[in-house]
Amino acid sequence: MKEKGITFIHAVVLSLKTVWKIDNLRVFYEIFYNLIKQFFNVFYGVYFLRTILVYIETGREFTSIFLLLLFMLAVNVVFYLVNNYFKEVYLPRFDIKLSQSVYEKTVVCASHVPYDRYNRPEFLDQYKRVLDNTVPNMQKVLSSLGTMCGLVLALLMVAVYVVQVDLFAILLSIFPLIYSYFISEKSEKYQFRLNQKITLSERKKDYARRVFYLPQYAKELKMTSISKAVEDIYDEGASEKVHQYKKLGKPIAFLRFIELCIGDVFIIMLPVAYVAVRMVTGASFMIGDFIGIAQSITYFSWDLEWFFDMLTDIKSASFYIGEYVDYMKEYSLDGNDKISSGQQEDQASPALPLPFLLECKDAAYAYPGAPEGKYALHDINLTIRQGEKVAVVGENGAGKTTLVYLLMNLLSATEGTVRLNGRDLNDFAPGQLKNFFGVLLQDFHLYPLSVRENICINGPLEDAALWSAIEKVGLKEKIPDLDCLFTKEFSDDGLELSGGQRQKLALTRVIANDFPFIILDEPTSALDPLAEQEIYRLIFQAAADKTLLFISHRLSTTRFVDRILVLKDGAIVEEGSHQQLMEAKGYYHYLYTLQENMYKERAL
Repeated sequence: MKEKGITFIHAVVLSLKTVWKIDNLRVFYEIFYNLIKQFFNVFYGVYFLRTILVYIETGREFTSIFLLLLFMLAVNVVFYLVNNYFKEVYLPRFDIKLSQSVYEKTVVCASHVPYDRYNRPEFLDQYKRVLDNTVPNMQKVLSSLGTMCGLVLALLMVAVYVVQVDLFAILLSIFPLIYSYFISEKSEKYQFRLNQKITLSERKKDYARRVFYLPQYAKELKMTSISKAVEDIYDEGASEKVHQYKKLGKPIAFLRFIELCIGDVFIIMLPVAYVAVRMVTGASFMIGDFIGIAQSITYFSWDLEWFFDMLTDIKSASFYIGEYVDYMKEYSLDGNDKISSGQQEDQASPALPLPFLLECKDAAYAYPGAPEGKYALHDINLTIRQGEKVAVVGENGAGKTTLVYLLMNLLSATEGTVRLNGRDLNDFAPGQLKNFFGVLLQDFHLYPLSVRENICINGPLEDAALWSAIEKVGLKEKIPDLDCLFTKEFSDDGLELSGGQRQKLALTRVIANDFPFIILDEPTSALDPLAEQEIYRLIFQAAADKTLLFISHRLSTTRFVDRILVLKDGAIVEEGSHQQLMEAKGYYHYLYTLQENMYKERAL
């Protein structure tokens, strides 16, 4: 995959802006911390050591040496106290806030990704890289910038000393930069490519790890041998990762070996060799001066190389931050990172005007990757008016769920249009459609939140409305408190419900919330016939003045709707009331009679 990246300056500016919004003192702390740190490094390594040796050689009183040592000890105690607070208290708190900020922006953008793209490997790989790499690399930019500020001070301090003693020594310090910067930049590009190549492998390993602690998989893992297949997924990811490390790890290892070996040889050997040559050629040095020159050349070389390593680190970080920028531009509503929460976006969206008219005109849909000309839906012409009750029926694979996804804009039509009040659904803000469609899908989810939060998916509701919905579905005796936690994911006191009870709780969402258009996909699949009959009674009662559309395989539930849409092979082949379709003796009559006879045989 091609590394797009962004410019050095863009990476720095974006990182600083993100950090500034969270804590505007963080940048100053980083710079100040590194200035003090590098000051002490050079002071102790060059000035202080030389001063002590000169004091000893010139016969200064021990009291002067002792007082100097005592003063530096006190300064060290204060510095390390501040240093430990900065590292162990302040930084962890800030890093959590930074991670939270980037996470919120990333997942809000993910909510804008088209559904048919959301589950594709390309997006999932991109999403994982953005989540995994953005925060560490923003931290890298900030720490590199702070280190560079400190190194500038250190280089100035060393340069001031070396100029006074031996100006030519500085030229020796510059030599390692000839190779270090370019080799480091090359190895970082290889590292970025490696990171991209192993993303899918990491997702496979993450999936295998996740399956073994998610409760919905526990029973099958215990009762079957499927766990071996899941372990194979992990092994496959690990093998793929090993292959990529063998392929791309070798040039990275070689480049870093060259950088470290040659660099250390020159940085360590050149200062000693230079001073030795100067002494042989007649220069006279005190021991303190000898140590000072050697140390100053070494420190200058190390710090200069370190400075350019930091530049390389920022350049490397710009590749990863560039993926975050591309992600935000592609999926955020305004093309940048200004969205702070999905709730703000939803609450700012005005309600859609009533009454409404929902229309499909020559709509068709083909899933990504499908063979050319292979449509999941085609030639869909449909009108749904406010207050209508509509059922969608057909065999498995007929296109029922895809049709529902088109109607609520979870998928966008490949051909034709889906319009609400004459306006294409794609032109509405996501928040408007979330508040318009109340959806309960067959594969619904309840979350490890309070019962209240699981029901209030469309904004806060009065307790009376919540208890009324809970009582209607027959769960009042099972729920002691609206604020009790659902599931035992995070607490042993969490509420656990059976499959049928979970479906009833999910149904309270469309009963309690004020959705103009209710869509249900097999809403009673986990219920027995008697409970199903009661739930449908409640659904029709709750949707008395609303539009209701539902998918059902149990055709006995379709007798009470205004209209039935019969799908076959991705097209609407019949449309009408139950009585009209039975009298027509077409495909619906065939399905209904077949199911009726099956139930009679079971009764016998």
